[in-house]
Amino acid sequence: MYKLPRILLIDDDRDYQALMKAFFKQQNYEFVILGGAAGALEEIRSFKPDLLILDIMMPGITGATVYKAVRKEIGSALPILIISGTEIRLRDVQDPFLKYLRKPVDLDILAKTIDKMT
Repeated sequence: MYKLPRILLIDDDRDYQALMKAFFKQQNYEFVILGGAAGALEEIRSFKPDLLILDIMMPGITGATVYKAVRKEIGSALPILIISGTEIRLRDVQDPFLKYLRKPVDLDILAKTIDKMT
């Protein structure tokens, strides 16, 4: 039986959170949305997501900082999808479990990407 993925989204944009919440519900994904990076590691440990979706440009703790902390504290096996409105990429990162999509994201492409990553 196919298990639907558990997704943790970290993004500070409330409109984008609402869009993603509706999309996740439509897809029947189990999900948690955080409006910032504070508490991200604790949420990952308790929720145990199959995929972390992360914005790069956030006030305070950036997505790059979260990425580095996750890889150091959680490990390299958790797939991470960065969805950002910028062209910024993590420098010198060779990570087979890291993918990028650009905002505004096409929801069909997002669904296919989530399916491939989980």
